[in-house]
Amino acid sequence: MAGTGGTSRAAPYGAWPSPLSPASLAAGSVRITTLVADGADLWWSETRPAAKGRTVLMRRSADGSVREITPPEANVRSRVHSYGGAAWWAENGVCVYSDDADFRLRRLGPGDGRPVVLTPDGLERSSLYADGRFSGDGRWFVCVRERPATPEHINELVCVALDGSGRVEVIAAGADFYSDPRPSPCGRRLAWLQWNHPNMPWDGCELHVGGLDGPRVTESQRIAGGAEEWIFGPAWRHDGALSWVSDGSGWSTLWLLEGDPLAPEATPRSWVDLPDGEIQTAPWIFGMSRYATWPAPGDGRGLAYAIARRGGHELCFTAEPASSSDGPLSTYRAHTSFSALRAWKSGVVAVAASPSVENEILHVAHAGTRPEAQVVYVPPALSLDPGFTPEPEPVTFPTTDGAVAHALLYRPANPACRLPDGAGPPPLLVMAHGGPTGAARTALHLGLRYWTSRGIAVVDVDYRGSTGYGRAYRRALDGGWGVTDVADCVAAARHLAGCGEADGDRLAIIGASAGGYAVLQALVDYDVFAAGLIRYGVTDLEALARDTHKFEKHYMDRLVGPYPQEKDLYVERSPIHRVDRISCPMLVLQGDSDPVVPPEQAEALVAALEANGLPYAYLLFEGEQHGFRGTEAIVAAAAAELSFLGQIFGFDPAGGITPVMVRNL
Repeated sequence: MAGTGGTSRAAPYGAWPSPLSPASLAAGSVRITTLVADGADLWWSETRPAAKGRTVLMRRSADGSVREITPPEANVRSRVHSYGGAAWWAENGVCVYSDDADFRLRRLGPGDGRPVVLTPDGLERSSLYADGRFSGDGRWFVCVRERPATPEHINELVCVALDGSGRVEVIAAGADFYSDPRPSPCGRRLAWLQWNHPNMPWDGCELHVGGLDGPRVTESQRIAGGAEEWIFGPAWRHDGALSWVSDGSGWSTLWLLEGDPLAPEATPRSWVDLPDGEIQTAPWIFGMSRYATWPAPGDGRGLAYAIARRGGHELCFTAEPASSSDGPLSTYRAHTSFSALRAWKSGVVAVAASPSVENEILHVAHAGTRPEAQVVYVPPALSLDPGFTPEPEPVTFPTTDGAVAHALLYRPANPACRLPDGAGPPPLLVMAHGGPTGAARTALHLGLRYWTSRGIAVVDVDYRGSTGYGRAYRRALDGGWGVTDVADCVAAARHLAGCGEADGDRLAIIGASAGGYAVLQALVDYDVFAAGLIRYGVTDLEALARDTHKFEKHYMDRLVGPYPQEKDLYVERSPIHRVDRISCPMLVLQGDSDPVVPPEQAEALVAALEANGLPYAYLLFEGEQHGFRGTEAIVAAAAAELSFLGQIFGFDPAGGITPVMVRNL
């Protein structure tokens, strides 16, 4: 269980010395986000905790040289929908990006000594921009804009002039939300997605196409989708065909519409139909890309798509004129996580990862009938002995209502350590992901290996409501948030303890955001866990319904019920009203600038824990939002979690971890 090879020393669970210190977690968290292929060049963005979470743009030229493109003071970030994403785009050597300093768009091209500001100042200063593309004539940047208004922000599609004149024209408005504005290769058509409250995009959205005439959209019509169908990733093929992914079958179908989408005779056809897999992933941020196409020799066309299938991930290749319905020609599985797929050099580039690799830029060419992979860029990262990162074990276990749920089990692994005789099974940390439409990670998660390298097992639970298992599994959480997901987390802990994989007396549960809510509900409704750890967790559903941002304003209508009509249910499922039922110690971590789960929720929880005399520790991080980005917060949070668990489970963490004060212990 502790790894093999070399000389090892005996040490109790939790006290194993680890190369993963809180400081190394921050240093190893340089994260690649958006990736763009521009001819022979590659552009990508890197988020750097050591620079207080600043995001920069990088460019790899055709000769293989890599350099930072944005000025030292730039922070490339969008806050549309609060979560942002797709804060920039590059084409023909020109980049447009949103700077977090003032939210304005800037152009950076070969002739620009300094970035050219494109969007107005003054009253427009607090408008936010994301998910843009260049128009066919190169005069406009077509993107999503979110501007402040009462009672809620207004989302729309706009054209921003690229000449620096400050001109911004609204081209689509009236829906509650927009995403994926994509001009066609000919420049005369524009595709986009839109949806309305109470839906989230994965509940149901619509694909629209309109004529694009300069900064105007004409004769638009709905092409696919509706209130109960999730449309994902509309994209134009190089020959002008329009593609998209739908979950109408319950899984994923990649559709293709050839010819003019506005022509009366235009009829889409199924291109790839997956009976048990999902291409799409919940678009909490803009700009997600999970498939790509490219011209092949002759009149052929290549296609690559990433699939999540019951906890596993793979990259599939096929081609036309061969029938895609016959299945992929080849599959690449050496990496287990793929995002930001772009066509490049007779194949695709992607941000790829595996259980032993955090993230890197991978090129996979499709030569004949087999893929050929090459890593083209690796960001600064901590190098770990493979003995620390064995692959997780997929686990399926029974849960409530006669259903089953899924998880990935990470056993303790440290090649330098072994257990004393008669040590028994390890402590277990149950990890509840956020979303709740997230999924257990198949990529290297240093924060998770931080625990396993010290002798603590982790189970990453794909409770009902998670993506990657089809629509029925995702919607099994409808009406049951705070009940169904929690039951699955508890069932995972009980199952592993019953199998002898975990010490039933040393079970803890950890989560952030929606995962933090699952933690609180588990501690309120079950007497299973000896400790709970949360980051910016939801404590009060009523407060969340009243105070959260526009994107999630009605998210709970489906997960819980419409508010205020179901007010009693919101009160019943709000752990803040039942803190007296918590009987184990808690660690609460919160950012003071969180717009999604305001700090008032954490402070109300802490006040209730204190009033009830329960052991707890509380850290509030200045300037941090929904997700800790700065080095100081990442380091302090990781140290506090390990110190807290050591005090509760009775071990002394190795590595000089600064103790966190646990009140009432």
